[in-house]
Amino acid sequence: MGLEKEISKLVSEGVISSQVGEDITKYYKSKTNKNSNRLLTVFGILGAVLLGLGIILIIAHNWDNLSRSIKTALSFVPLVIGQAACILAIVKFKESTTWKEGASVFLFFAVGAAISLVSQIYNVPGDLGGFLFIWMILCLPLVYILDSSISSILYIIGITFYGCYVEYWSSIITIGPKPVSYWLLLLAILPHYLILYRNRSSSNSILFHHWLIPLSVIIMLGSVGKVAEEYMFISYFSFYSLLFLIGHFHYFEALPKIFNGYRLLGSIGMLVMLYIFSFGWYWEELDSVAWDSSTLVSINFWLSIIVSVLTIALLVYHRFLRGDKKISPLEGSIILVFVMSLIGVLGVAAQIIVNIMVLAIAILKIMEGVSNDQLGTLNYGILITAILVTCRFFDEELSFIIRGTLFILVGVGFFASNYMLLKRRRSAND
Repeated sequence: MGLEKEISKLVSEGVISSQVGEDITKYYKSKTNKNSNRLLTVFGILGAVLLGLGIILIIAHNWDNLSRSIKTALSFVPLVIGQAACILAIVKFKESTTWKEGASVFLFFAVGAAISLVSQIYNVPGDLGGFLFIWMILCLPLVYILDSSISSILYIIGITFYGCYVEYWSSIITIGPKPVSYWLLLLAILPHYLILYRNRSSSNSILFHHWLIPLSVIIMLGSVGKVAEEYMFISYFSFYSLLFLIGHFHYFEALPKIFNGYRLLGSIGMLVMLYIFSFGWYWEELDSVAWDSSTLVSINFWLSIIVSVLTIALLVYHRFLRGDKKISPLEGSIILVFVMSLIGVLGVAAQIIVNIMVLAIAILKIMEGVSNDQLGTLNYGILITAILVTCRFFDEELSFIIRGTLFILVGVGFFASNYMLLKRRRSAND
């Protein structure tokens, strides 16, 4: 290798000691081995998927010409191959991540194929929800027996699709203890998530989990209750706030921003909810909610209270118990929205406060971008302002002249701020 020759040259000329040369060589070899192992794992998974698809296509080509008994036997062929590969991975290649991930992914899809084929051969009644539920239950052990993170990712995607089908897309009661089946299935995968955090906290697999798990909960949170739906908006805002605060733990702050799914999903979700709260119709509907027994015992009402209390508690922990007493604009909005939701009768005043709040967040972001010479942060603040102005464009109470003026002001501000920052950069470089 060219690197080894250069290190030997440096050692021979006395630039570095032989011990330092050996340490550098070992370091780069370990890096190379890690990259090779990752590539092998990726190619192993792709190979398992392609092999499974190939077998299915070959069988499908001659499917209509086969008898029922042969069809049944062939339905179990991928399943048997996948189980044999998993046994080999456990017994002979237990140290090989490539074998374990590849075998588990192959068996994961083989289980789904076997269920669907047998159901089709014998005309077993059922629907998509029941199929997904059985498939995910049968494949859950793969995650723990083979310590397969890819199977865990597929499992999370599968249970989210199952939850959407059962709660949003179908009125038919499927297999599984509706409506809590999704939450039980999600709870079953959390131990694996914790194991990944303890043993492989910087691996690529857990970085995907940091995105998929909160995203799955966001998708399914709207299915929790059907009474007092106005409080579901508060639940969503509080949950986004909770994600945002979780993303501020030291572990997540040390990650690259793109891998901090909690913080990104939380911040984007909070802004979306603030835009919704900036319209008057929401506060009018919240004022009109009847305070009767059905509201007080509704899941949405208590969910909004519980999640909001948890969020406030975590905010206190971050900003006071950890010693950092500086509250960011988004964190300040958590307290204001919580207080206004408890009062619930502010009406137009609440709408004005939210609009001022969003505008303040945008201005502070613009100032941060200018002071830190960050063009991305500057434009992010301008984008927040532009979306707020667009929301006000759909307000019937504002005239077209005011709406047009707001757009012109945002456009001028966008060009002027970018021009000033770029000009300052050029002068600094000169």
